[in-house]
Amino acid sequence: MYPHEQSDTPYESFARSELPTSDKDIYQSKSPAHRTVQLCTDKRNKQNEHHTKYAMRVNPERLVPGWREATQKISERGTKMIVIQRLATFRRMALALGFVVVLCAACGGGVSPQVHSPHATPSSSYSTSIKTSDGMFSIAFTLTPDRLGTNTFLVDVEDARSTKPATNVTVQLSTTHLDMNMGTDIVNLQPNGNGHFSAQGELVMSGHWEIHILLRAPDHTLHEAKVRLYASA
Repeated sequence: MYPHEQSDTPYESFARSELPTSDKDIYQSKSPAHRTVQLCTDKRNKQNEHHTKYAMRVNPERLVPGWREATQKISERGTKMIVIQRLATFRRMALALGFVVVLCAACGGGVSPQVHSPHATPSSSYSTSIKTSDGMFSIAFTLTPDRLGTNTFLVDVEDARSTKPATNVTVQLSTTHLDMNMGTDIVNLQPNGNGHFSAQGELVMSGHWEIHILLRAPDHTLHEAKVRLYASA
């Protein structure tokens, strides 16, 4: 070994063994003093890098002043954005619900011809024209005053083919409350001549009622029709 070819110190040998393969040639080309300085510098840089990573993992505030306040502001800003988005969603849902309600009200405005409106005045009456289920008779039905209590039932009967008054039939009504099971009441109508029949009966409760009209012909055949209405209180 020549004098200028000094052997590595134990520290240099250990440090050089940890150098990447690409850096070993550069390491071999430098003088021992330069190599020692470089090894110390590299070791210090590695230690600083390790300490930096550990400090960021344990307490980022030590390296980045104001880090905690910044993250808190970002979190609050994200919370505000979520609240604003949810309020906008609720507003859209409320508008859609209001539109649906208005649409349903507009579509449900019509009332069936055989169901009387619940907003009836004391002097009002309910009238409708129907045919029996077999189509042989036409019936004009009137209920006055269409309220809770005593009412007058009027039935005009005509032959559906000849349109002449049917004077040779008997008329019987049965009343059934649809909102509550209260049984069925029978009302026998008396002929008034020229196909007119009438009688008084009781509607013992306001609400929805079904009137079953039963016609009995001279040959004892039965012909029926049904009317549904609303009686006010």
